[in-house]
Amino acid sequence: MRRILSAAALVAALSVIATAADTAPKLVVVLVVDQMRADYVERFRDNWSSGLRRLVDEGAWFTKAAYPYLSTLTCAGHATISTGAYPHRHGIFANAWYDRARAAVIPCTDDQSARAVPYGRTGNSRTGPGQLLVPSLADRMRLQGGHVVTLALKARSAIMLAGHGGDSVSWISESLDGWESSTAFTPAPIAQVKSFLAANPMDADFGRIWTRLLPSSSYKDADDGLGEAPVRGWTSTFPHPLKGEGTTPDTSYYDQW
Repeated sequence: MRRILSAAALVAALSVIATAADTAPKLVVVLVVDQMRADYVERFRDNWSSGLRRLVDEGAWFTKAAYPYLSTLTCAGHATISTGAYPHRHGIFANAWYDRARAAVIPCTDDQSARAVPYGRTGNSRTGPGQLLVPSLADRMRLQGGHVVTLALKARSAIMLAGHGGDSVSWISESLDGWESSTAFTPAPIAQVKSFLAANPMDADFGRIWTRLLPSSSYKDADDGLGEAPVRGWTSTFPHPLKGEGTTPDTSYYDQW
């Protein structure tokens, strides 16, 4: 619940900052932080600067908020934020569900009319906004001549925030080895995205070590937290290797959210 409320608060804060100007905003940024607890704003605000700190200091911070539906899984939450409707209206109530007509479990981004548009790799997914029943804020902006760009680690995040179209809608593939889009948004790879990805390849980090940015004394809790269970190939403490035999993280738990 709190991760969705935190995201909604960030969106609201952005809106307040944008509308505070005398003229209509030329840019709207919607930032959704999945699984971010509401108390993290107070806990980490002293570590923030620029954008995030400005949201807290100059924007609206809603400390008492509620949602009138059960599931705050990623797909349902992102669709609610982007459309302003609830799951029984926008149709996205979970990350996946059983489709009686097809006798199969389908993801919330299942779209049989779409095909994958991969960047530098092959792809055969049928991913798009076909399950989303109502227009998003981005859809309304496009009707008024606006341009829409979304990107996320997951297809369900990028797609639900975009809605039924967009100039550039991109996400990391399910195989975690490259970026892709869908024919629901573009018939071919977008030149600017392709150029950026070529200049900043994912495998450039292979062989590096993931370490903490700040000194150990700057962190409020111990590195090896209570109940912490490392994913396959990692220990429960930093540093973490980013490539090597047996070091690929097991993302199965993360993927369900």
